[in-house]
Amino acid sequence: SAEYIEVGKDHFHMVSACLMLLSMLSEYVHLTRVLPGLATEAVHRVAELLKLFNSRTCQLVLGAGAMQVSGLKSITAKHLALANQ
Repeated sequence: SAEYIEVGKDHFHMVSACLMLLSMLSEYVHLTRVLPGLATEAVHRVAELLKLFNSRTCQLVLGAGAMQVSGLKSITAKHLALANQ
């Protein structure tokens, strides 16, 4: 099933990994509201999470690692466009 997110007037197709990332980010936001004293630590953790997600996405899509992990026959323009978003 296709999942989309709307940001302003733009619509973006969301793969399950992105939906999971958004859920994790939402949990960090909730944590900072409940425990404001941990806000600085949460910001650092979010930055590390985003760096890791970006790095792993590049490895899997641009480095063709997804072909080995999921058994894809090729990396298509659609895969590259989704990773670019």
